[in-house]
Amino acid sequence: MTELILNENKEEQFEDGSSLGELLKLRREMDGLTLKEFEAITGISYSLASKYGNNSKKMSASHERIAAAYIGGYFDEHIRDFKRAKYQKLIEIYEKKLH
Repeated sequence: MTELILNENKEEQFEDGSSLGELLKLRREMDGLTLKEFEAITGISYSLASKYGNNSKKMSASHERIAAAYIGGYFDEHIRDFKRAKYQKLIEIYEKKLH
């Protein structure tokens, strides 16, 4: 199991050197979500999510809990529903263009 450690700046990071923000960014990108879509699903603003992912801002405790839940898969169903709705809208737009 990967453990959190304190780096030389007394900031938490994982043993491999990555931060929670970096892992959050990686997971968001793997899920194929834009920052705005991520905001719609999690409630974390796109601006803060960007700063967390780039390690330019420390995460609040409440956002750490949301990030951990997101990385752990808690939002997977929301992501599927969001994508399904997004793709359904695209299908409807293309069907209108065909007719």
